[in-house]
Amino acid sequence: MVQTVFIIQQNKIKGVQKIKEPKKKVKIIYKQKKCQYPGCNNLFTPRAPHQIYCSDECRYYSDMDHTLERVRKFRKKYGNVLRELTGYVGMSLGTGKLGEHRCDSMEEEERKIRQEIRALGLTSVVSY
Repeated sequence: MVQTVFIIQQNKIKGVQKIKEPKKKVKIIYKQKKCQYPGCNNLFTPRAPHQIYCSDECRYYSDMDHTLERVRKFRKKYGNVLRELTGYVGMSLGTGKLGEHRCDSMEEEERKIRQEIRALGLTSVVSY
């Protein structure tokens, strides 16, 4: 339905503006599909025609699987070349006793750092 509205300013007709009713959104229901993540195979109703996983969790794990497979192939193909170019021989720095996270108390943290310094055979510590 189209309505005609007159814009009147100081008793003069300025122009005509047509106002259209907003279109109604149509919800499309797609056919049920099987989830493409191996091991899931749940039936689900997709929200979009290209959706292939039943949940964000299945999509995440599938992406992780693809990433790991890609890395595995890359390392198999280029692993030795990268070791030669970078000089990496599989050794890590330090003893590994410090851990990833710092300790709750500063005394415990300092004790672990001193142990690491002794284990590495360092004699001096630079303090700030």
